[in-house]
Amino acid sequence: MSKPIFLFVYANPDDNLENLLNEKAKVVEIIERRNVKDDFDYKVVSTRVEIVDFLKNEINRENLLLFSYSGHSAGDKLITEQEQTESIGIVQLLALCPNLKLLVLNGCSTKGWIQQLEISFHKNQFKLPVIIATSSKVQDKVAADFGIAFFEQLFEFGLSFQKSFDIAIAVIKTHVQAQGLNIHRFLDEMAKPDSAIIDSWIISISNESTASEKNINQFLKISDSNFQPNIRLFKTLITELSKHNSEIRKRYENNKKVISNIHPYKPDIYKSFPFPISKRLQRLDSSESIVDSKDQQKDFFNKVDKSRLGELIRTFTTISDLLFAIAQAELYNLLNHSHLKLNANQTSFILESYKPAKTYLISDKLFFWVEILKSKAESLFVIELTELSTTFFEIFDYFEKLSLKYATLSNDEAEGLVELVEIKLEFIFRETLFLINYNLTTIENILLNRRRKEDAKYSHQIYKQQWSGLEPSKDTETLETFLDNTSIILHKGNIESSLEYLNLSPFLLDDALFNEKATVSNLMVISKVKMDLQLFYYRYLIYGSMEGSGTKELMFQENSKFSNEIDFENRVFVEIYSEWELYFKTIENAV
Repeated sequence: MSKPIFLFVYANPDDNLENLLNEKAKVVEIIERRNVKDDFDYKVVSTRVEIVDFLKNEINRENLLLFSYSGHSAGDKLITEQEQTESIGIVQLLALCPNLKLLVLNGCSTKGWIQQLEISFHKNQFKLPVIIATSSKVQDKVAADFGIAFFEQLFEFGLSFQKSFDIAIAVIKTHVQAQGLNIHRFLDEMAKPDSAIIDSWIISISNESTASEKNINQFLKISDSNFQPNIRLFKTLITELSKHNSEIRKRYENNKKVISNIHPYKPDIYKSFPFPISKRLQRLDSSESIVDSKDQQKDFFNKVDKSRLGELIRTFTTISDLLFAIAQAELYNLLNHSHLKLNANQTSFILESYKPAKTYLISDKLFFWVEILKSKAESLFVIELTELSTTFFEIFDYFEKLSLKYATLSNDEAEGLVELVEIKLEFIFRETLFLINYNLTTIENILLNRRRKEDAKYSHQIYKQQWSGLEPSKDTETLETFLDNTSIILHKGNIESSLEYLNLSPFLLDDALFNEKATVSNLMVISKVKMDLQLFYYRYLIYGSMEGSGTKELMFQENSKFSNEIDFENRVFVEIYSEWELYFKTIENAV
């Protein structure tokens, strides 16, 4: 078997199935997004002649993995365009396809095909594919929603045939028998759909088949067994970074732009990005994770398994958290230093998005913020934020939905998604490569240094968020001017020359700010806020982010000694609380 093929048939000869074109367009989009690996071919047809011509070809029959029909049907007939297609002939041709794993018949009353298929496949001694059919008439809108939902789960999220079917059924069960759902996919247009229309779909699995437990990615592995984690991702990073990093460019050009070994490049790749992203890349490449606690089980992320899929998702999450912190800081800065005004709807959405009861995706929030920022793009510190593409936000949305499904994925399903997700992450890195132009620094405290009549200097206690092989640790930089206290700043070049910068606090914080004796940094992002209860919900960018504990609460602690002194942790908390209070007032007053 060479490259697998999928055959999709969408037929609407009388042009009366209003939702079929949308179903076809959506499914083709899904297939195109999945085919970034180019590990399969697909063909979309609409006539009997096209179906027959395809199935007459022996190579096509050998490579056919999936056959799907959507349109009018009438038991033993498919109402294809130009002329009808009898089931008996199509069944016999499909029964000559030894590698067919899935057959979808998304029209009315196609259940009768199952027995014909069983007889024909057994006669040819081929395993029967998983068959999805209908037991009665089905409404056009419901059928379209079923097809879109099924293939989305199957291709986008790598779920098994059975799980994809179950979710598609759950989706169509949200329909009610209401006006607009009376068009169906049966030959006799005068007939009415059955009342239990949403219960019409069935999935048939023979005793000899375990395909229901499989996912489409596992069958596609037949054509691509040479995938090695990190190779493509790191080669892309090397190629792109060679345009900006002199050390990487020198090595790349000395090797005549042929990357035979990615390992010598890794230190310079890690140094190029802000530390949270560098750390994620290092974890993806390491055979063993950093152990965050004594009881934590060691995980390996350089193998094609569920652990790696989780780390790929967490890498994306770290990038998305950083981008959203930048977007929030940019808007806050504009509201304070420009004449930017918000309308009532914008103000309402921004304030609502921080409430714990709301569950907006970060992709939706980032897109909303970026659209506002575009009106003042020339005033932004990170102008590249407004240049993110539509495809970027589509992939962003995909990652967020996948992260919600991750816990329920089986090991086989997760394994089948690893390469696809790594390719999508590669695109995210391409779009956000501008982050290499910026550095992150935590400023814990600033002390004034002045002796007699000398000019004052300012001693900054900082954590440089830059990869060095070790975690960011406390350091001191003495500058002739002062930056922002108890903050995380985004700046270009060295901190000594950072007269212009973007303060990412209070949206991005550092655990070290709350511990006077801390020596190691650990960044956190604020996700939700309850000002009335003085509660902030946060998660760590690296240690703890989507890794067990999830979101935590940060709250003011009463002084246990009942003294008049405010301890270090609460002093910082009060500063952050005051900043959030000012931020919300600024949003409210911007209308």
